[in-house]
Amino acid sequence: MQEDEGNTQEAPMTEEATPKTTGGDTKLDRKKIILLAGLLIGAIVILSTSFVVGSRLGPKPTPTPTPSPIPSPSLTPSPTIPVTPTRKPTPQPTNTPKPTNTPIPVPTVTPSATPTTAPFTVTGITAAVAPTSSNTCPTTFNFSATITANAAGEVTYKWERSDSASPPTESVTFTAAESKVVTSTWSIGAAGTHWKRVHILTPNDTLSNQASFTLTCP
Repeated sequence: MQEDEGNTQEAPMTEEATPKTTGGDTKLDRKKIILLAGLLIGAIVILSTSFVVGSRLGPKPTPTPTPSPIPSPSLTPSPTIPVTPTRKPTPQPTNTPKPTNTPIPVPTVTPSATPTTAPFTVTGITAAVAPTSSNTCPTTFNFSATITANAAGEVTYKWERSDSASPPTESVTFTAAESKVVTSTWSIGAAGTHWKRVHILTPNDTLSNQASFTLTCP
């Protein structure tokens, strides 16, 4: 029985099984606490710095538009009452000498130049004969001439013929610018071709055409 009791006795505890608190362990715990506190403070400082830098670099807030001022209604000016001007006394005219009437020079009217008219002139003459041929000897041939003048006046002329006879001078009077017909005859029995013409002597020297005819004798 004693052996059993001896076996049941508790074994004495060793140093390894039960840790002992020493002064060195307390110092180690304080260092850990100080280190942890330093790390925590550093983390807080880093987070604060990041927040400040992020807030500066972040998007700027949109500016709030400034409301435009509402114009205040203008006051309509009250109508002004017209002031009736007072009548000034009309000044009495003083006795001033009347101006003498200066005669106005009358412009001298220069008579316009009298329009020049063209001088009296024979402007045309044409001679003709009938018949223009004949087989009867002798035959009387009838001549006519149309004379045209540009104004009133007297024309002198004579009939000239192919046998060089000297006929008398004749005249015709014009009352205006017009044409007149003068006549002449010639009885001839000589065969051949003959003519007559009018020679204008005044107002201007001019000749008509030759009015020719042919006479054939059997």
